[in-house]
Amino acid sequence: MLAFLLSPILALFSVRLYRNVLRSGAGQGFSYLLYLTFLFCLLAFFLCQFLLLPITKSFSDWLVQVTPEMTLTESGLKAKVTEPYLVKHPVLGAVYLIDTTKTLEELLADKHHAILLIGKEYMIGQNPYSNQAPRVIDLKKAMEQVRQAQRPIQITKPLMRQLANRLIAMVIPILLLFLAPMFFVWKLLVALFYSLIALVFNLFRKEKFPYRSLFTLACYAISPVTLIQAFSISAPGFTINLNPPLAVALTASYLIYGMFVPSRNPS
Repeated sequence: MLAFLLSPILALFSVRLYRNVLRSGAGQGFSYLLYLTFLFCLLAFFLCQFLLLPITKSFSDWLVQVTPEMTLTESGLKAKVTEPYLVKHPVLGAVYLIDTTKTLEELLADKHHAILLIGKEYMIGQNPYSNQAPRVIDLKKAMEQVRQAQRPIQITKPLMRQLANRLIAMVIPILLLFLAPMFFVWKLLVALFYSLIALVFNLFRKEKFPYRSLFTLACYAISPVTLIQAFSISAPGFTINLNPPLAVALTASYLIYGMFVPSRNPS
């Protein structure tokens, strides 16, 4: 068990590891890829915790501070601010525009290039740097609910902070749910690619390895490149320029090492 847990490090030099790998089936390769995915998720979690969340929290605090309190009534949205009210971020540029005096057509024709346009009865989400059609959110259904309840919806600063905190709490789980399968499929396709290269190297051996062993070997042979990639992500200031040809050469070297060196000393 300990040897398996240390496999990403042992894959850099251990002859015994590669000898055992070549005796294993394809299930060992899939297990190792799942283990690499688990380690990647741990790394992504810590990076998000210490890098992404502080940035997200800072942005949300700024957004709540500059956003005025609003009220949704049966006649539409009302904001306690002089309109038109445009909010610009120092980096992102125009974030949103509040103007309840404009119709839907006038909002769509607005030239401020804001990401979100807020009107009296509509909200429009758009990418100002893309040709995609804007997404229009109709507030009339919510206005009808307010009319039936005879109680306006107050969007206060405490409510904004509460919603922001809930969204921030969901950032890491959603990100990991997206990244984990993507990483596994990525490394699986890479391992399949290198297993084909291993088949070519297998032609130069007198005793041929079955494909299942070559696939498992490829799963372990990608460890050095994976570790370099993880290090580059964790320490951007010490980025290693691992271009595709160099990555292929390094992994192919470990394929050769795993296929030919362990067999010299089978005892």
